[in-house]
Amino acid sequence: MTINNLIKKIFVFSILPLLLFSCNFFTGDEVGRLKINQLSTEDNLIISETSIDFEKGDQVKIWTDMDLEYDGNIELRHFLEIYLEDEKIKEIEIDPFDKNVTIKESKMSINGNTKWSFSGKSQEITFDKNGKYTFKAFLMAGINDDIIIKQADLVFKQ
Repeated sequence: MTINNLIKKIFVFSILPLLLFSCNFFTGDEVGRLKINQLSTEDNLIISETSIDFEKGDQVKIWTDMDLEYDGNIELRHFLEIYLEDEKIKEIEIDPFDKNVTIKESKMSINGNTKWSFSGKSQEITFDKNGKYTFKAFLMAGINDDIIIKQADLVFKQ
């Protein structure tokens, strides 16, 4: 074995674990977050808001960081509105359980009571113009009073 081969192997084995265990390497860097820890009702919308600068062609991945407890079955929806300056450009309904990538998941169900936490990627958006984009969102549930929301954040990653 040559010195060069040895150096290459040391480099690969020292860097590889860092890449494999770095979530940002796979999921992207967080550029914004909407902290949502309460359910809205039709009479009481609890809206979370953040603004982020994007350039034309930028893509953002929408993730949900969920931590909840419930009895029976539930249906949850994030309702997200996106504004460019003061003009609403998009409305998105996000089912946090409909995800195409999931990490850090833990789910335990005993006698109909479920404790579930995860991070899941649901969608991607590409921006058509440069500017400051404002994101406003709230969380609603179907008919089920037995929900404890510890965290239901929408996370924006690039």
